[in-house]
Amino acid sequence: MRGSSSLLLLLLAVASCQLADDVRYYARCDGDGDCGPGLICDDGLARCINEGEGEGEGEGEGEGELLSYVASGAVAFSAGVLRGVVVEEGRVRLTEDGLVGSWESPIVESPAERQLIRVKLGMPAPFGLSLPTTAEEEEDAAFGDTTISTAGLSLLLRLDAGAGPVPTTAVFPDESRFNHPTTFIENTPLGNSNGVDGRLGGGVSFAREDWLEVQGTVDTTAMDFGGGATFSAWMRLNSCADSEDNVIGIGGQHPHLWIGVRCPDDETALVLANGPLSDATFALGPSIADGHWHHVVGVVPGAPFSGLELWIDGLLVDSQPSTVVPALDRFDDGLFLANFPLGLRSNRFDYESQVDLDEVAVFQRPLAATEVARLFERGAGRVFLQMRVCSSAATCAEAPWIGPDGTTSSHFIGGADTMAGHVVDGPAFRGRAFQVRALFDRTTTRVDPLADLIAFDLEP
Repeated sequence: MRGSSSLLLLLLAVASCQLADDVRYYARCDGDGDCGPGLICDDGLARCINEGEGEGEGEGEGEGELLSYVASGAVAFSAGVLRGVVVEEGRVRLTEDGLVGSWESPIVESPAERQLIRVKLGMPAPFGLSLPTTAEEEEDAAFGDTTISTAGLSLLLRLDAGAGPVPTTAVFPDESRFNHPTTFIENTPLGNSNGVDGRLGGGVSFAREDWLEVQGTVDTTAMDFGGGATFSAWMRLNSCADSEDNVIGIGGQHPHLWIGVRCPDDETALVLANGPLSDATFALGPSIADGHWHHVVGVVPGAPFSGLELWIDGLLVDSQPSTVVPALDRFDDGLFLANFPLGLRSNRFDYESQVDLDEVAVFQRPLAATEVARLFERGAGRVFLQMRVCSSAATCAEAPWIGPDGTTSSHFIGGADTMAGHVVDGPAFRGRAFQVRALFDRTTTRVDPLADLIAFDLEP
């Protein structure tokens, strides 16, 4: 699972008993003996309720098997603390012009210590989620037409480097079915390249003379783009120092293709050449060297080859007919991130970049406009969860918000409502009082990250 451990189904049977649109805390039971003093077991709900209350209307906090918190619907979400977000149509979303915001639940307090075992965030689209691996395709497909097909995916580098310096021995796995080996090339003192927070998990901040090489000769079919190609990445540049800064490049016997920044002209460029740059097609857009994350996509249509498309942040910025007809099946020199060889099949690299990169994906097909937009939206709008675990409700205001690893730097990611929640374990998640918050952010108001269900389960 992207950003979490293994999964189990979240036991939210109560949600089907018309208790939604409110906040309820229930202990699961099989008989009255499972409930505490003054509580009885409601057979219809299999939950403890206050003695004398009608079916499905009580709240209990006895010593039952499970205590659940469920927020879904306008009433439940409105009972929380809203900062930079609003509740509309039973969902939480950012304010119209806002880029960041949060929602906090009421504090749930139990008479005795309990263990947090599951956390769930339901979303209508895959906000903040990486492209799925083969093993994750089923859960991603639950988002319906808000996701994209991974057909033709020939490279997927999530670049989750973790915090701190990137070691010389760093390996960045290719999550596609080709499992390309990668080699981190370090030409600067240790620590100049570092792990950073990306848009979809972690990313890598490459020092100017460091780069990553993806070997393309393990399976030559993976570098055959006769049917077209798409190159996609989240990237962040603070400046442009040389004549041309290469961010993503791929080369072969004759053609080479790269995405980068042309510094003197302050432009973003997608270049396809069949030899020297004098024999090349350029698709150009505005510079992205502004210190912010941008999603850049280059699309190369397949045979009959017709030209190039350059997309920035989900928008088509340039489309150029081709002046050359390269052999798109000969990219056998590999793919490079943050650098490119001056002469193909040489050891001289003169197009290095100081750049932050995240979620590099290559497809052996041209993505359609709707697919490029959905690829952008996955990282442009995000929703995450964090928990507070406290000794009492009175101490929760001072407790840190933590994620799956028990630290303040991690968070729980979401999924489709039909998917299971994240399994949680460890002493950091045991206490008497619990609170959950959802964090929202986006790079542009053209994207609308939403949450429609937030829940967690506690057990004795």
